[in-house]
Amino acid sequence: MKKVAKIILINTEKELLLHLRDNKPTISYAGYWALIGGEVKKGEALLQGLQREINEEIPDCEVKDIQELGDFLHRRPYTRIFIFKGKINEQIEYINQKLLEGQEAKYFSFDKLRDLKLSKSLRNFIYTNKDKIFN
Repeated sequence: MKKVAKIILINTEKELLLHLRDNKPTISYAGYWALIGGEVKKGEALLQGLQREINEEIPDCEVKDIQELGDFLHRRPYTRIFIFKGKINEQIEYINQKLLEGQEAKYFSFDKLRDLKLSKSLRNFIYTNKDKIFN
């Protein structure tokens, strides 16, 4: 089974950092807002894979206090997705200058999430774990 590690990055304003996935028909959830992260390589620890993915997507951005929140099964393709949370205090302009995957990154308050194009599984995870995410 494939493993994926994603991170909910939260700034001091209690906003979540999401990136808008590229609008390529060859990728899953093209044009959706998503978390930073990706596939964990065989033999790689979850946290190691997550840190590599963060560096590949937004290099030189400091992420602190990384904690695992939970996981869920995504059936298409058959994947176990592990969700972490961490703190980030970088300005969005700096993040967008560094962003190597996706069209752009933005911070969103929890209330703004309902208006975004998010995968159903991500939306469900965030709403179900709201207290863990924002405490």
